[in-house]
Amino acid sequence: QIHPHMQLQLFGGPVAQGALLLEQSKRYGQSRKGGELCRDFILAHDHLGLALTADTLRARCGTGVFACWASLTPRVGGGELCALEDSASVDESDSRPRLARLGLAVALMQSALQRCGAEAISVVAFQVPSGGDGRKGWFVRCTNRGEAAPSVVDAGSSEIGGLVGAWRDPYALIEALRAELV
Repeated sequence: QIHPHMQLQLFGGPVAQGALLLEQSKRYGQSRKGGELCRDFILAHDHLGLALTADTLRARCGTGVFACWASLTPRVGGGELCALEDSASVDESDSRPRLARLGLAVALMQSALQRCGAEAISVVAFQVPSGGDGRKGWFVRCTNRGEAAPSVVDAGSSEIGGLVGAWRDPYALIEALRAELV
């Protein structure tokens, strides 16, 4: 995650949200006879008009992004935009780090959050099951932490596992992201 004061934390394996999502994805797949939690979650957001799929994103972001969406369950009150890598389109001969495939989408999500008033933005990335065949894709969350001022509480607990009440309209966030794509 990257904080207004440029804090960066790297871990050798999944922790907190990433570990929880891996475990829940496994259980979901078992109970849904092969269903995929992340893709079904995106599908639910798409049905509500809160997701942009690969077809919409391809012209601006290339082939590496499966979807971007405005989360109905943000980790912080300022709202959250997310992206999932399209692991099915991975070209094994491509030598770039796979997370780089989401770089432009993440930049657009940050611009969209700034368009909605964000000054402090956290970025969290971890791998999740994506593709239905056991492959993992990068899942990136960009959260609006509010003003970049000394009054910002920077404990990191919301990224690690806590939820707070949402006060930023996810429909405003997805419209801001659509505006960034033009």
